[in-house]
Amino acid sequence: MIRFVPILSLMGSKLNILALSSWYPNEFDPQQGIFVQHQLEAIQKNHNVTLLLTKSDREVRISSTQHENLTITVVHYKPLYLLKPIMWLLAWRMVIPLVAKEKYDLIHLQIVFPMGIVALWLKRRLKIPLIVTEHWSGYRSPKEYTGTFRKWITNRVINKASAVIVQSSFLRELMENVGLKSKFFRIPNLVKFSNSTGKLESKQEGVKILNVADHVDSDKNISGLLRACKLCQDKTSKLEFAQIGAGHDTDSLLKLSAELGIGNQFNWIGRLKNEDVLKEIDKCDFGIINSNVETFSVVAFEFLAAGKPIIITRCGGPEGYLPDNFGLLIDSGNDNQLAEAILNMAENYPSYADKTVSEQVRNEFSEKQFLERINRVYHEVIDD
Repeated sequence: MIRFVPILSLMGSKLNILALSSWYPNEFDPQQGIFVQHQLEAIQKNHNVTLLLTKSDREVRISSTQHENLTITVVHYKPLYLLKPIMWLLAWRMVIPLVAKEKYDLIHLQIVFPMGIVALWLKRRLKIPLIVTEHWSGYRSPKEYTGTFRKWITNRVINKASAVIVQSSFLRELMENVGLKSKFFRIPNLVKFSNSTGKLESKQEGVKILNVADHVDSDKNISGLLRACKLCQDKTSKLEFAQIGAGHDTDSLLKLSAELGIGNQFNWIGRLKNEDVLKEIDKCDFGIINSNVETFSVVAFEFLAAGKPIIITRCGGPEGYLPDNFGLLIDSGNDNQLAEAILNMAENYPSYADKTVSEQVRNEFSEKQFLERINRVYHEVIDD
């Protein structure tokens, strides 16, 4: 049974935490795993955190940076074409004895694969508890959660973990449906927000609509948004769409946009740092999350924290957290329904996502709430 971690005032000693993550923001993608960065930056206010990451480079080396109580150590390795997995493993074999000389209280792994391989090595070497936070939605699809090695590693990591943290009941169900059983805790993601509460007022100029998503169309269904934009274009010209993101489907999405003839209404902004995404959210009138699947959807609550209503699909994770009067909930994969919702919201957006919604979201997903919940898990595991 899943446990929702209660909000408790926890007093305890500062822990030394060894963190691992398969995703983390970088110079090529400043949004990749941004929720992991936000969590660790919060955790380091209560504990000492050492984060281990990997990066492909021209030479094998180790580099470190210090940010208050967060040390980020990067293992650089040579990605020699077909030998890339082997080079990755050899680099870690070099690093693990160095890490083993330090004193840690627990290992906190973010996203099981592939860094779960390293987590298993370190747990065996250090003999300390392992906590896992999973974010990946791929368990829903046999085309994504595939491969004997991946499944073997995932099963071993989950079996060895003292606790598995998920952002939603939806993600827990996905994991249990593929046979992954553990001591689950539900802790929603930490949500960042600007100082703006997004007072909404009717205005004469065009309605500004924003989508923020990686260009992974099988998950985010940006192509469906483009088709809905075309349907709306046939009925009104006052809508201005913008999209923040990039990815392996960028070229096909740009091609589809050109074929649909919506270039005058659709602005492709590209990737932005999180602080710049929040600024763009402040400028828009409402947001759209047209995903086929989400385990949580931080951006949905970034919109609401800014006082911006959303149109969001029934995509799994977010539905259990949406406050009253957030906006409109629609079926996933339904272009016509999305177009109707856009036209509806364009006329009525000032009546949604009032100050009460913004305050509720800012409280529920605040740094304070997150820290109290994560500390409860840490100390329960340490005390076992």
